[in-house]
Amino acid sequence: MTGATQRDIFSTARLVLRTTSERDIDALHERVFADAEVIRFVFLGKTFSRQDSEKFIRERFNFSGDDVGLSTLVDKGSGEVIGFSGLRPCTALGADDLELGFVLARSAWGKGYASEIGRAQIEFGLGHLGRTRLLALVHPANARSINVIVKLGMRHRADAPVDERGDRRVYSIEARPGAQPAR
Repeated sequence: MTGATQRDIFSTARLVLRTTSERDIDALHERVFADAEVIRFVFLGKTFSRQDSEKFIRERFNFSGDDVGLSTLVDKGSGEVIGFSGLRPCTALGADDLELGFVLARSAWGKGYASEIGRAQIEFGLGHLGRTRLLALVHPANARSINVIVKLGMRHRADAPVDERGDRRVYSIEARPGAQPAR
């Protein structure tokens, strides 16, 4: 549903992860899906046409206000769309897990945003949502993202081909035994 009211899912010191709105489509296309350097390790590594970006965003992004799904990532200070992030269903390890992820516009690189949004997703998924494990699927050549998720405490578990994305390294992080969900 694309007509739903925009809602913040969570925020960090510098970022807001919120539901996607109609006005985000152009920014996401220009800053992420049409930038070959940004998209090279994402999905199949090919840029999207404007029409393909819009179709993909409408079909797969969170317009409805759910806690789970791909959502728009915004710089809190400027209000600028800087990419997308979110937890989404994933069965790469054969269970009903959620995958965390982040794709940042080039203008947002090198500012620590990936670590910040990654930490927040782990806290949200293991804490607020009460999940026992979260996954991250990363292109094997994406050293920057691998470095971030390892620093977040995620461990390599397997390598697997993923539909519409190609080969991926699968990392996971588990909730600490005895930890109670923060609801």
